[in-house]
Amino acid sequence: MTKIISRVLRGILPAVCVLHICCGSCSCAPEFSDVQGKVLYRASADQEWIQARPGMRVAEGGRIKTGWFSWAEIRYDERTLAGLGFDTDFVIYTANADEYFSRLFSGSVRAVVKSGQKFSLKTPVTVAAVTVPGTRFITVVTALGQTRVRVFSGVVAVSDVKKRDKRVKPEETLSVDKDGSGPPERLPATSLG
Repeated sequence: MTKIISRVLRGILPAVCVLHICCGSCSCAPEFSDVQGKVLYRASADQEWIQARPGMRVAEGGRIKTGWFSWAEIRYDERTLAGLGFDTDFVIYTANADEYFSRLFSGSVRAVVKSGQKFSLKTPVTVAAVTVPGTRFITVVTALGQTRVRVFSGVVAVSDVKKRDKRVKPEETLSVDKDGSGPPERLPATSLG
């Protein structure tokens, strides 16, 4: 009887530990909540690219590439969401109870961060970080290497390559290139790309 109980515990204990870690930290691996068109994913550099599908988990270090007229939605938790636009190259580096940190190489990410979770997005010339809960913003990396950050609600702190910090508020857009950034401007939403 003791051997049976021991075997059952050995079989169940790892699953209970994973469940506790996931639920205890209020965060598990982000997952694709919606996928349209050609969306490729690989969990690490040594793995093959596969077509993403809803419900698929995204590992830390996982890279995502969307094709032309394709997009993906990634849910980090019940209160944090990122929508990847077409022709986007994106990596999730950190996704845990303390922070979400990702890298946008090209394309666009529209983020909704309702919780007080740390959410940062690095581009070739900036780091954009959510500073207040309830923030909605879009970040676009243009073909010329420029980054534009547009805030719809909340506040996003943006650091440029010269380590200058700017606070971008609702209805403001900040443009950043390899030479740094100017002040945030009030521009129409159509001027992002």
